Amino acid sequence: MAVDLKNIPDTCIRPTPPRLSRWIVFLIFLIGLSIVYSRLVTGENNVLVSVGIPGIITGCLYFSSYLIYLLKQIFASAYDKERENTIIQEVRRGRRALQILAAECCTAHSEPETPLASVSANLLRNDNVLFTQRSWRDEENIRLSQLARIAGLSDEKHLEMLFISLAKQLAQTLALLPADKPLMLLFESSSSIPEEKAEALWWQAWKTSGIQQSCSRISGSGMQVVDEWLDHRIHSDALLLVVSWQYSPVNTPMSAEAITGILLGNRLTQHAISPLAFLHRPEAVGTSPDAFEYALGQALDWVPLAPAIPGHIWLAGVTTDDSEHIPLMKAISSASLSGVDQQTGVHDFTDYLGLPDKAASWLAVAAAAQAIQQHPAYHLLICREQQNGKVWNMIVSPAISGQEGER
Repeated sequence: MAVDLKNIPDTCIRPTPPRLSRWIVFLIFLIGLSIVYSRLVTGENNVLVSVGIPGIITGCLYFSSYLIYLLKQIFASAYDKERENTIIQEVRRGRRALQILAAECCTAHSEPETPLASVSANLLRNDNVLFTQRSWRDEENIRLSQLARIAGLSDEKHLEMLFISLAKQLAQTLALLPADKPLMLLFESSSSIPEEKAEALWWQAWKTSGIQQSCSRISGSGMQVVDEWLDHRIHSDALLLVVSWQYSPVNTPMSAEAITGILLGNRLTQHAISPLAFLHRPEAVGTSPDAFEYALGQALDWVPLAPAIPGHIWLAGVTTDDSEHIPLMKAISSASLSGVDQQTGVHDFTDYLGLPDKAASWLAVAAAAQAIQQHPAYHLLICREQQNGKVWNMIVSPAISGQEGER
């Protein structure tokens, strides 16, 4: 469940205390009525009737109103205290984060001989690999970026080789963990290769790598999985392994082939491996008129960050044709992200890589985590998921020990 601080009710309306002046006027009025009544009935002024009884009535009513006022004050204080505790609890829940323990990616920048070598420098420089070329299915004049093929290998064999390389890279990190450490696998793909076949290739690569931990697949898609994990599995001993890729896509124009593998751990339960970086809670853009500004500001606040602190912005899956593009650019501009150099700090995959489809968000996470190893900085990720059109904002931050506090 998303953390929503925007719709938390306001503080309770406080009652006003009884005004003594009004009760004095009321007492004088009753005394006047009593004097008139006493003269009409007895023909003389009876002090008990004209003063005593009005005094007793007024005193009882005033005491009752003051008691009601005190009870309302107690209720309001209790309500506000509960509201304050709710806000504190929700902020703590919102500021949960996952450790990035491994971040591997392969793009068109990668060399065929070393497909999982770091390409963070290429991605940070916005090295262009998106150009018109012959596609993997021999289509001419298609603008895309694609992984370098090895002559004589079919697409399935090539994908298997890439999976084996990825599994071996992940095995180096997993070797530092106990063999009984549970792993949960999120397997996301967009490819013309049937998912059942691709998944079988992955599990074969998993066995080949010699990884000892058992792995169970979970359902879900994109950053919604991270959001739900932070809500329901933050105390779990399990790790989240994300394998997301686009290879031999069905729609080739503007496509970007990419393979990513990201291992995430809970800060409360994982202490065996020092994290590369932290992935903070992703914030989804809603439907209100100010949804982009709110989501962007909330993503920064979950760290928390001053707007000037992020050094890089990654845009993944956002094109100028999308309806979200204009409000997104306005939100970025209004956020006054003065710490981001517009020439070297903004990395839009659409400009130099293409659309990695389901791998877009995870490729941005992997790129930011790898970049942090070279130059520690805060990275703001803005990712549009092609499968559902949802836009997520999130921060990847350096692994600072002071951020380890969590509840």
